[in-house]
Amino acid sequence: KNQVVKLNVGGKIFATNLATITSVKDTFFTGYFNDLFNPTAEEDDNSFFIDRPNEQFHLILNYLRGIDISSKLSSLNEHDLNDFIEEIVYYQLTSIYELLPINGKKILKPKYSISTTSTNNVTAKVEFDSNYCSSNIQLETPTRARKTIANGWDAAILGTKTNVFKIKLISNCANLMIGFAPKTININGSNYNSCGYYLYCAGNGYLFSERGDSCKSYINSRIVDGSIIECELRNGNISFKVNDKDYGVAFSEITNENELYPAFNLANVDCTFEFINA
Repeated sequence: KNQVVKLNVGGKIFATNLATITSVKDTFFTGYFNDLFNPTAEEDDNSFFIDRPNEQFHLILNYLRGIDISSKLSSLNEHDLNDFIEEIVYYQLTSIYELLPINGKKILKPKYSISTTSTNNVTAKVEFDSNYCSSNIQLETPTRARKTIANGWDAAILGTKTNVFKIKLISNCANLMIGFAPKTININGSNYNSCGYYLYCAGNGYLFSERGDSCKSYINSRIVDGSIIECELRNGNISFKVNDKDYGVAFSEITNENELYPAFNLANVDCTFEFINA
């Protein structure tokens, strides 16, 4: 039964095999391709016609092929994400719900009366990535980091992939840079002018970036220990909230969104902060 299957979705042909299209149980496809229903292919091109939009179907097919589509979903704009969710609800692909970015999960309940295990979480589950962690930083837990040596811009760390995260400043965080950066970050050096996009806790909450931003005005007040900072990367924009106050877009026209991760540069010894995942 591993024959090639051609699907005509809204006038566009997609090809896969039967094992792929029925690889997830209890979906539209397992109901469609079964011995009881026994669908008939079109005579002219031997395809099975499905009268649905096709713009997002390649993502659905890649998911059924076992490909991780999480980063692709995170980069969808609001319109395309809404369209994608409408299709996975129609195709009964409930296992994709947990892969949706936070704003996608928030669409499920009011529009489709569907809840996921993390619908009510403010941020996606995120931890520090030990593979991109300076030797000058100690991970006290998977979500809590502390700088262990003397002052200096010689310690950086990345978090696991997410477009939205929250951190709490625990202690000695005045000279902490918070933002997003690619995996080319220098974990044992400074990056705020060379790799990534950052909000600086000291001074007046200035912005720094690889584009040459340096002490760019943004918050106009120092961010003190005990504060909670939310960082969001969406549709090419990075924005920050401090203690639930939204300061709007800090950086725009970012073209490498899929390559960016939560990123931190630490200067002060014993600088300690942690992710908040609920």
